[in-house]
Amino acid sequence: MSGKGYAIGAKIFDFFGIIILTGTLLWLILEDKAKFNDRSFLLLSFVGGFTFSLMWEAKSQYNITYFILLFPYAMSGFEMMLDRGRVLIRSANKVIIAYTCATIVLFLAAYKLDGSNCLSQHNDAFNTYIAEWRMNDLTETVNEINAMKAWIKGYQEQCTYYQKLLNDNGITY
Repeated sequence: MSGKGYAIGAKIFDFFGIIILTGTLLWLILEDKAKFNDRSFLLLSFVGGFTFSLMWEAKSQYNITYFILLFPYAMSGFEMMLDRGRVLIRSANKVIIAYTCATIVLFLAAYKLDGSNCLSQHNDAFNTYIAEWRMNDLTETVNEINAMKAWIKGYQEQCTYYQKLLNDNGITY
């Protein structure tokens, strides 16, 4: 995929992720608290899996499998919001709604203000990164790499052995 295509795909999936997380937040706010324990298994699996992946090996690619578990909660959250409509605003806890709205507004403002520095967008920083990226120089032989590793780790004897082995075989470098 080209750099431009990646940037466009990243924007689309960033927006999709925000929609899923917003729907899940709506579900957390609107779900009947008496039934919460019975219906929160997938959400707890997401939190547990995310925490496990974060502690075990911090790679975001492993968390996508847990993120998919939030889809039913997002759809339920949007469905509950549509079903309750005006009843939600009248009966829900005003403090929770105010904090939720403030958090969403602050998140969107911070994302808009700081988003121009992200490499996942097609902007000047991203264009500079693409223009200056170079392939690593991998011209060393395996023997040279082993000698460098041994030298760095302080294994002087191993370096001497490699040098002697090369000299004995008439190989110069």
